[in-house]
Amino acid sequence: MQTRFGAANELERFKSLRLEHPEESSGYRPGDETQFEVEGLEASAWLAHARGEDGQAIDLMRRAAAVEDATENRGLFYLARAHEWLGELFLEVRQPGEALAELQKALGSNPNRFRGLAAAFKAARLSGDISSARGYAVQLVSQCEHADSPRPELDEAREFLKQK
Repeated sequence: MQTRFGAANELERFKSLRLEHPEESSGYRPGDETQFEVEGLEASAWLAHARGEDGQAIDLMRRAAAVEDATENRGLFYLARAHEWLGELFLEVRQPGEALAELQKALGSNPNRFRGLAAAFKAARLSGDISSARGYAVQLVSQCEHADSPRPELDEAREFLKQK
């Protein structure tokens, strides 16, 4: 099944480039095979989700999180950590309680990340954990007190705090 923008082809290209040129630094340092494995699993998980294979997507993302947890060599430039991605995946499949648990793990090792706080706020709110939602909203708003760019997640947190 071909997905929008050829994601399956790009994932295969990603894997083959690393196999063809292991000595070259294409964004990775020598010895970063673990990071490459994590990112490959994450991409495979999102591709499975796009295909409607949510059970497989969750399994792949759990594997990515386990591999990432088992390594000391955690890269500096992450868009998101594997537990953050897993939390966001659980939000996508409407499992906010599971999402919140994963996002709490992500925030435990990487506190105060905007992405993690925003997703944890959403997961807590959707799961009915109003106390946690309030806490994450407060953190998010205070962290961005001097921000000058509009962010819908931040607007939602501010609105939530006004209502409760």
